[in-house]
Amino acid sequence: MRILHTSDWHLGVSMEQAPREEEHLRFLDWLIEQINEREVDILVHGGDTFHYVQPSARCLKIYYDFLARCGRETKLRQIIVTGGNHDSPSRLDAPAPILEALNVHVVGGLSGDEETWERCLCPIYTEAGDAVEAVVMAVPYMHESRLGVVTAGLKPMEIRDSMIDKFRGLYAKMADIAEEKYPDVPLLTTGHLTCYPDGKADSDVEGAYHTPIHLIEALGSLPPDIFDLRYSYVALGHVHQKIEIAGPNAWYPGSPIPTDVTESRSPRHILIVDVDPNKPRAHATVEEVEVPTFRPVFELFGAPDDLFDRLKDLEWEQELRPYLYLDLHVEAPMPDGMMKLDEVLSKFEGGKRPRLVRYKETLINPNNFGGVDPGALRPVPLNELTPTDVFEKMYLLKHGQPPTDEILTAFMSLLTDEQREEMEERRGGK
Repeated sequence: MRILHTSDWHLGVSMEQAPREEEHLRFLDWLIEQINEREVDILVHGGDTFHYVQPSARCLKIYYDFLARCGRETKLRQIIVTGGNHDSPSRLDAPAPILEALNVHVVGGLSGDEETWERCLCPIYTEAGDAVEAVVMAVPYMHESRLGVVTAGLKPMEIRDSMIDKFRGLYAKMADIAEEKYPDVPLLTTGHLTCYPDGKADSDVEGAYHTPIHLIEALGSLPPDIFDLRYSYVALGHVHQKIEIAGPNAWYPGSPIPTDVTESRSPRHILIVDVDPNKPRAHATVEEVEVPTFRPVFELFGAPDDLFDRLKDLEWEQELRPYLYLDLHVEAPMPDGMMKLDEVLSKFEGGKRPRLVRYKETLINPNNFGGVDPGALRPVPLNELTPTDVFEKMYLLKHGQPPTDEILTAFMSLLTDEQREEMEERRGGK
């Protein structure tokens, strides 16, 4: 039995106002191809289908179109979707009865009442449909408060111990539910939480980033031993980097499309998981599959002339135009920096012109006041200052030199007529 494990799509996310929809659409096309080429039986999503609790109608359409295509264009036996901390549990759960008829098992959220946990149970039938050959316990994001974790009057380590105990109990109970109904078949489960290999923290895991998800953020991640060893595979979501947690055979595939510039620096993945129905307690085998880069992201920094020369020589193979993150190292602010950049980018033909996402100027010597007396920054009563005075002093403090006439003119254009008149009157009276 073959499973494709993916997570953290974050439909609707943007990189500093730069949309990712075109990459998501290409990724979902590619995912359909992978399902067919690799003869996948089960698709498991580990949470955070959407980036916002109230996704746009466009994001919902992309999601439902994909599920419909899976029904039409693939031979998937089952799709399993669980909620993440970015998802609305009720929004995911609302169409669950209809989706169930299409072999899509959705668990958006879960209460702390153990009597309701059987809804996580998803038996996987053989192709003939005459027997169950595996069981997936589809566990969504579970806030510790729903498990009865209390904090009042407890020390941090006592709270952490309580959290670990409750999550360990959750996954043991899930395994009990599955075994009671379907003994002697492989058990799998999901989770949307922060868990790193033994002894590891954010700073120790390559490519990981700080991912607080629980109420008691300072307590760090949950340990691997919260997962019952009866599981052949644990499909995780939330951490946006591919990570293996060897003990319980738990894996994060990471986000398939970078949600920020940091993620664009490392490869993206999905995971292909093979389960042997004849070996109920054996670990599943896992293959890491790299997701293609559908849009290049370039981070360039350095002296302006050198940076602009490198911009002119940019090349890429992807259809989608690149996103640019630029950091110019300058001795003084460049009032004409954006104009020079536009001249460089205008050389790219129409749809090939890279899109500027971030433009930054970093002073090489920010403490150099350019011959200006630092005493000019001495405290002055606010009622003696005009808006332009405040701007000039803040500019001097940040850039180490006074603003040029061009920059001052640009600032003046932002003032209202009343502000300009008042400023001229006050200056005229001095």
